[in-house]
Amino acid sequence: MNARKTFLKLSGWFKHGNKSAGQGMLEFALILPLLLLVLFMIIEAARLFHAYLVVANAARFGVREAVTGSFNPDYCPGCADTDKDEIDEARLLTIEDVVMGTSSTLLFQEAVDESDPGWYKITVCNSNPGYLYDRGLDICTFNGVEQESPGDPELGVTTVMVAVTFQHPLLVPLLNWESIRVHAERTGIVEQFRVARVLG
Repeated sequence: MNARKTFLKLSGWFKHGNKSAGQGMLEFALILPLLLLVLFMIIEAARLFHAYLVVANAARFGVREAVTGSFNPDYCPGCADTDKDEIDEARLLTIEDVVMGTSSTLLFQEAVDESDPGWYKITVCNSNPGYLYDRGLDICTFNGVEQESPGDPELGVTTVMVAVTFQHPLLVPLLNWESIRVHAERTGIVEQFRVARVLG
């Protein structure tokens, strides 16, 4: 008699336990997609914030290099102070090196178009007469022709702007978004390095 009562109690407990386990599994299956969505959104937000910080720092370091007028001598060996065009080209290449070195933690990919994930662009423009930066197209033009320049301090007080654009690739594309554009610009006043050399 006692064995029968014990058996009935145990069988009732197993039935109740199975029901609770099934209900828990169903609730977990229903809530899992939402939990995964929140988790991936947190990860993606952190990656996007990291990309913005890197791009902003790259633009800041680039403009710090641009205002000094210094350049890597490997890009212009034996240049004299009179070789302005060659020096300016070496300055541009040096600025790009600094920006790329600061951006080394970004996920660069082979990109053909500016809307492709991984697209990375550095634009250097200045306030000398004839130069204009178009934010929509992200290009620097000189009298309507696309041309970059770090600026010539002999033409008076000159500001130089370094813009960095990066198409940040998403881990999980949402609503046909494969990437998000991250952009930063920094501006500084070019030091009077050429004027000081001439006066010296």
